[in-house]
Amino acid sequence: MFKKKYVILLLLFLFIILIIGVVFFLFYKTNLNRLKTSGKSFPQPYQALPTPQCGANVFPPPDQSTLRDYAVKRGFIVGSIQNGGTPELLGKEFNFIAGGTYMKDIMPQANTYDFSLLDKKIQLAQQYGMLNQSESLVYRDETTPDWLGFTNAQSGDKAGIRLEKKKSKNSSYTNSCGGWGDTPEKKQELDNILKNFIQTTITHGGDKVYLWKLVNEPIKPDGSLKTDRCWYEVFGEDYIYKSFQYAQDALSQNNLHALLMLNDTMGRDGVNRQKTDGFFNLVNRIKQRGLKLDAVGIEMHLEADKLTPAYQDDFRYYLEKAKQAGVQVMISEMTVCLNGKSLEDQKQIYKNIVSTCLEYPFCTALNLWGISDSAGAEQGKCTVTKPLLFDTNLQRKPAYYGVMEAISENKTRCANVH
Repeated sequence: MFKKKYVILLLLFLFIILIIGVVFFLFYKTNLNRLKTSGKSFPQPYQALPTPQCGANVFPPPDQSTLRDYAVKRGFIVGSIQNGGTPELLGKEFNFIAGGTYMKDIMPQANTYDFSLLDKKIQLAQQYGMLNQSESLVYRDETTPDWLGFTNAQSGDKAGIRLEKKKSKNSSYTNSCGGWGDTPEKKQELDNILKNFIQTTITHGGDKVYLWKLVNEPIKPDGSLKTDRCWYEVFGEDYIYKSFQYAQDALSQNNLHALLMLNDTMGRDGVNRQKTDGFFNLVNRIKQRGLKLDAVGIEMHLEADKLTPAYQDDFRYYLEKAKQAGVQVMISEMTVCLNGKSLEDQKQIYKNIVSTCLEYPFCTALNLWGISDSAGAEQGKCTVTKPLLFDTNLQRKPAYYGVMEAISENKTRCANVH
């Protein structure tokens, strides 16, 4: 009887050890790929993307596969807005869909919400099993509804242009930005509108929206904040912090898990280091306030004939800044105008940018600003556009294969898989 008692105790002890071991293994497996650099944890979409597949013969021949398949095999995101192609092609080639759902679309009248465009994009993403990014909630004045009065009703001028005229001696402009900053009461009313818009929209999107491009393009080329938008005129820099606070509260209150992004363009000849410094100074100010900021988006609307020789190193400079800040990086918009250069030159530029991104495990996505050259992206901004991966007949261009090569040749993703 005495020995039997000890045998039972021993078996109970071993059972407890087994349970602890299983719990530890599951915890370890879940957190194995959580990236840590210089003591910082990077928000990553591992819940949405599979573990990279490594080893020989992972990638089939390009003509027997898709860009989406290549990206998934490396645990990477490739996406596009819907312009310039069919929904079927979008779903076949990409695992991510982005696109504009501006305040003017969602809130066409005061206290009135119209989520039809957002819902349509969510449904398309669900139909083809894609991640969904919604943008841009807080942006420049022409993306706001007319009833806010952020534009001049008579001339159609942007508020920023109007403000510049207002400073001149001959200016007759009054009632700047709808008069929202004229009194503390009006300012508080606009604050409530901003809060309700952000929180109602994020709550409606729920976990069906993977990422919100929350505040878009707030920085000038010299690294300072843009002041030519009404959000800034009324609230100053606080409009940015308010936006992230309201979004964070909406996510927390509804137990939602979407990522929040701060986004900006960094130049057409590469990556502007001065602007990069100013941008990440803002990133750090946001994070120092304890606000949720998961990702930064870098727009790369490049012109092949204007690229500086150091454009890859300048991109690495940006990525190192993101590494220090502990944020995920997504190439949020990309085009490469030809401007007299060849399709092979374009291919190499795409390959170089994606390869550089993939060197850093926290650089997780490439999003194209259109499916094909028929999207009209960069029209009027470049001498010769043709900036995307498919031609006007929806045929793959050399640039398409350049992105494939960058993904298949990358070894960094596999170095983090054990």
